[in-house]
Amino acid sequence: MFAEKILAASRRHGVTIPWFIMTSEINHEATLAAFREANYFGLPESSVMLFRQGLMPAVDREGRILLAGKGRIALSPDGHGGGPYELLSGVERWPEWRNWGSMF
Repeated sequence: MFAEKILAASRRHGVTIPWFIMTSEINHEATLAAFREANYFGLPESSVMLFRQGLMPAVDREGRILLAGKGRIALSPDGHGGGPYELLSGVERWPEWRNWGSMF
């Protein structure tokens, strides 16, 4: 499991390695619950950073915006392309993340 590799590398190098996990509106709460239930797989809770990816209008192959219903634009996750934006723009844990010395 990935958490075991992070934990082993952290111990080997004597540092805490942060783990950033991008979730979606659909799976964020379930992912958070799974990590809590598993006691963060042995990692310090403060080093596991879950954040929701953004949403953007869904479009068809011709670039037309799709509707979720009358007068409602359908939204889809913005994928990995939105990750850096989410990290840099008002994510609730950003002040904590800054302490990790990231390259952003």
